[in-house]
Amino acid sequence: MAQRSRTLQALRKDIHHVWDDEAAREINSRYLNPHETDSDRMAIGLREQNGHLKTAEQHLELANSLELQIDECAAVVEEKLRFAEQDMDGSYSNYDQYVHYNAEARSKFPVVQQLIGRANSACQ
Repeated sequence: MAQRSRTLQALRKDIHHVWDDEAAREINSRYLNPHETDSDRMAIGLREQNGHLKTAEQHLELANSLELQIDECAAVVEEKLRFAEQDMDGSYSNYDQYVHYNAEARSKFPVVQQLIGRANSACQ
């Protein structure tokens, strides 16, 4: 695009001496002079857009890389969560056993006290 614009501007420069009448001035002022400035602005805009696209591509690559890292971390967290849930299940089971054995042991305290009392009275 820039090459075509340069070619057009070079052609205008070459024919400037030959094509110098009122019609040429009208066409130059209406179409060709604005084309030259529009072409420059368009080239600048395209370069800026290209730079923004490259930056966006880099950000996208970084986001994809971070997504992979996040997925790996999430897998580790899920595995640790499963282990923790298994440990919790075991802990609940152990607590239930503790409650059962503790209640059973406490229920035997009166019998033990009674036997201690008999043993004490037998020794006197």
